[in-house]
Amino acid sequence: MTNIVVFVPFLSIYTSYLPLPYPFVRLYHSENPPSQPAMSELIDQQTPDLPNEILLHAFRFFPLKALIIGRTVSQDWRRLIPLADISPIRRALLDFYLTLVSSPIFPQTRPWVLANLQPFDRQAYIDDLMRQHPYVPEAFRVWILEWPARAVIGCVWPGLPNLYSREPCVDNVH
Repeated sequence: MTNIVVFVPFLSIYTSYLPLPYPFVRLYHSENPPSQPAMSELIDQQTPDLPNEILLHAFRFFPLKALIIGRTVSQDWRRLIPLADISPIRRALLDFYLTLVSSPIFPQTRPWVLANLQPFDRQAYIDDLMRQHPYVPEAFRVWILEWPARAVIGCVWPGLPNLYSREPCVDNVH
């Protein structure tokens, strides 16, 4: 059996096929890791249950995208993530994301968003705003740095064309 070393910010565990999403790192000591179906079977059979206290503590450090993905890991994680002591900004963004993706309008905007979405350097965008303004609200900063770009809100995102203005964009992102 192949062992995996999982690095957790507050805990190092030597185990086999522990199903932890980003930001945890999986290192396979084999050139041929098991296929996806074989991996999920191994996870179901051999994964020790981490105590809820450890999971709740770990969730505090997850960025928004990891919290979104974490809800799909298991029913336990789906139940525990809302109970975790995450920052109020991330909690509000997570709740908003869940509301947004369940909206009937969300699937209607997806084709246009996916066709027009352009990558941009998120940190450089925030740095540029900080040079222009003395204060950028923390909620806005977290939204720009952590929000999944493919789930943009109402086609408003720095990596999308600005349809509401005929003037050239000042931020040079569009």
